[in-house]
Amino acid sequence: MANSQLAFNALTCLKRGPNLPKTDVRLHPTSHRYPHTLGVCLQPIFFFTDWTVILQFFESWIAQGATKFYFYLHSYTWQTKRVLDFYKDSLGDNLEFIDWSDLPVHARDKGSYDRDPNSRVFRHAATAFMHDCMLRARSHVKFVANTDLDDLAVSSSLNISDFLENASVRHSDAAQFKVDWILSHQPQNWDPIKNPKDVNFVLQSVRVLKIANIRYDYRVSKKMFHRPERVTNFDMHSVYRNELAGNRNQQYTTVEMFDNPDLYFLHLRRFERHLLNPLPVEFNNNFNGSLLMKLNTRMLDQLAKRIDRTEFADLEQCRREAFGSILDDQNQMCQQSSSGCEGMLTAGVPFIKAPQTWINIAHKALFNTYVEKTEKFSLFS
Repeated sequence: MANSQLAFNALTCLKRGPNLPKTDVRLHPTSHRYPHTLGVCLQPIFFFTDWTVILQFFESWIAQGATKFYFYLHSYTWQTKRVLDFYKDSLGDNLEFIDWSDLPVHARDKGSYDRDPNSRVFRHAATAFMHDCMLRARSHVKFVANTDLDDLAVSSSLNISDFLENASVRHSDAAQFKVDWILSHQPQNWDPIKNPKDVNFVLQSVRVLKIANIRYDYRVSKKMFHRPERVTNFDMHSVYRNELAGNRNQQYTTVEMFDNPDLYFLHLRRFERHLLNPLPVEFNNNFNGSLLMKLNTRMLDQLAKRIDRTEFADLEQCRREAFGSILDDQNQMCQQSSSGCEGMLTAGVPFIKAPQTWINIAHKALFNTYVEKTEKFSLFS
């Protein structure tokens, strides 16, 4: 009863506000054609400094067939903005920037674990971002990957779009294709890089860990390519509910493609972390590194053509993680929620922050109370 009344009050508050824009993303199966086959939803970047990773992100996806990008922004350096603007000029409407700010909070409560909601939000509402992006992509992109900047998708044909199209023919009721997510090491040597034209990616340096050396929860975690209009409730690694398939009282299915050398993700880790207390590991020497070299060549060729006639001033800066390259007992929580951690920043440069994108409707709603103030009687009144 209380939850229903709270929901009613919230809806009433929304009705009293300005008209909200609506977009019809329903499919019309008999005539619908997707403008894009493969799209990518990127988790919000926050206190982001290493602009070289953005080059690798875009070029690796474009090299394998992605044509639509939803890029969520929280906070980043001006050097990062230069690179983002470069890709916006190159990709036009195929790249959408979505501002994703902190939740509204009074200045006196900012950083308080008890009073600042941002201090209890994992990675700036990562799960909310995924659903927001999936709704934006409905009827517009046929296959969508929710990903992070350190995820490298790899197809043996270097064409993820074609692979997914062929897989969807074999599995016509699929809502998503779930593939391996393999922990890997990628050395990140940023010192000599001062300009985007200096980037070489060096994917041949990536080392894949042996499965037995990967922590169990990492080992069983997977990544997915979704059909946006067929999924309802999910997170980065799991699906909780899909839409019903047609007129049948049965959900669209999840297709598992584990141990498949034709499509997988590499989870590229770049920094040592005291938090993980890493043990000596063994690498998988049977991994096909020649495929990464081929991808690296294609990415460099693309970038050279894209960057031709573009004048980049040097963007040199400290491109370490915003909270330092070492996570320890003091700052490890900054990886999960950056609220209250800004004072620990070590990059030494100001950040551009997304403008406020949320409306606090709770403070405007009329909440029920089940207790009323009693009247006081006096013989002398």
